[in-house]
Amino acid sequence: VTILPGSTVRKQTFESLHENVLERRQEAEKKGILVSCDNPDLLEVKAKAPFTSPSAAAQFVAGCSVSGPREWQITGKGVSLKHWKATQK
Repeated sequence: VTILPGSTVRKQTFESLHENVLERRQEAEKKGILVSCDNPDLLEVKAKAPFTSPSAAAQFVAGCSVSGPREWQITGKGVSLKHWKATQK
């Protein structure tokens, strides 16, 4: 899963966020990959941010522990990644 430039992520992080994802967000801010935007509650992604799992990507965006397969939605389908994958078998 890749978070694309122009995407936004929640600025606030919560205790449930996995330590490695928190460190990745902090590093992205230091490198200028995550920057402030017009909305004070969000940060904008300035460069592609690839992840090895949908959950890590979803947590990066949400700022807390979430299930990527349940949270990511298939564009135009209105279903979760988990549901979509189950129907593709």
